[in-house]
Amino acid sequence: MLTELLTAVLLVFALANPRIAVTATGPKPESEVESRFARAPWFMIYDPGTRAWQPVDNSQASRRPGGAGREAAETLARRGVKIVITGQCGPNALRALASAGIKVFQASDCTVAEALRDYQAGKLREIK
Repeated sequence: MLTELLTAVLLVFALANPRIAVTATGPKPESEVESRFARAPWFMIYDPGTRAWQPVDNSQASRRPGGAGREAAETLARRGVKIVITGQCGPNALRALASAGIKVFQASDCTVAEALRDYQAGKLREIK
């Protein structure tokens, strides 16, 4: 009974505080936001529950001749990401993200940490 209650509470918290991925030029919150989603060398994943950043190396997928957007979307979905912040997102990648239940927001000319703050303040435009 206690285990089921704890699981339910954690699920509600996860839905209310989704993980956020920001495309990045490097593996730090101080890195610049990468303008391209699928070809981003890094994803910085922010977990609001722990307030911690996790860098995810995307360099292998970013060098693929095709299917990079779908692979990147799958990588983020497996890590529980529900929000992506990037400069731009191609139509195939956007469809892959949408089918995984991931919303996409646009940010540019800022650091990863600044993009997160802008998202949390409601300043970013959703890409549909």
